[in-house]
Amino acid sequence: MDKIHDYHIEQHRNIYRSTVLFVKWMEEKGCFLCKSILDVGAGLGANINYMSKMYKHIDFTGIELDSTLVNAHNAEYKLHNTRIILGNVYDIRSALTDCETFQGITSFQFLSWIKDVEQAIKQMCSLNPSWIAASTLCTQYDVGYNVEYIDYNVRTEDGEYKRGYQNVYAIQNLKRLFIENGYSNFEFTRFNIDIDIPKSSHTEKKTYTVMTKENERLQISADFFMPWYFIYASR
Repeated sequence: MDKIHDYHIEQHRNIYRSTVLFVKWMEEKGCFLCKSILDVGAGLGANINYMSKMYKHIDFTGIELDSTLVNAHNAEYKLHNTRIILGNVYDIRSALTDCETFQGITSFQFLSWIKDVEQAIKQMCSLNPSWIAASTLCTQYDVGYNVEYIDYNVRTEDGEYKRGYQNVYAIQNLKRLFIENGYSNFEFTRFNIDIDIPKSSHTEKKTYTVMTKENERLQISADFFMPWYFIYASR
C-alpha cells in the first residue's frame, strides 16, 4: 500500500508529460470554457490540482474508489476549487447528490486499468455532460486486448500480490460505445511522448521509453508496450 501511495505523491511532485499535453489538447477543443468538471479515477488528485491552478473559474470534482487517497487529498492537497469524493466508476450517480451535474468529464490514464470499460462509459454518459475526454491505451486495429497482470513487487493489505488490468482498447469499439450512448462526435489522437524516460535498474513496473529507427519514442512498462491515445466525445 505504501508503494501505491508513494506513486500518487510522486504525481504531485512531477506532473506526467502526458498530463500536460492531454490538458493542452483539451484546451484546444474548448473544454475549459465550462464551470464544472468531474474527473473519474482521480487518485490523489494530481491531475485535478494541476488543472485547477490554470482554470480557477472551474470547480473540479474527482471520484476515487480508494478511501485512503480520498481522505489524503482532501486533508493535504485540496485547493479552493477541488475536492475528491468516494465512489465507484460503475455507480457514479450514487456518490453524487441528486441535482449534481457536470459540464465535462475527464479521465487520466484510468480506463485501461478497469475490468469493464463498457459499463464505465455508460455511467459517464448517463451524467449527461457536454463532453467526455480520456487518455487510455488504444489501438487503431479492429482488435482489443484484455490483460490481467500480477505485480510481485506490491502486496495488498491482505498480503496478496497486487493484481490489476492493463487493457488496450480498439478505437472503433470505443467510438461505437460513445455513439450508442448519445455522443456522436468522436475524436482521437495518438500521444507521442517528446521526452526520454530512462529505464530503471529494478524489476518494478515502471514506464520507460525506447527510440525507434524512425525517431519515435515508445513507452514500455515491464516489457509491455503502452500505446497511449487521447479520446474526446461530445454530443
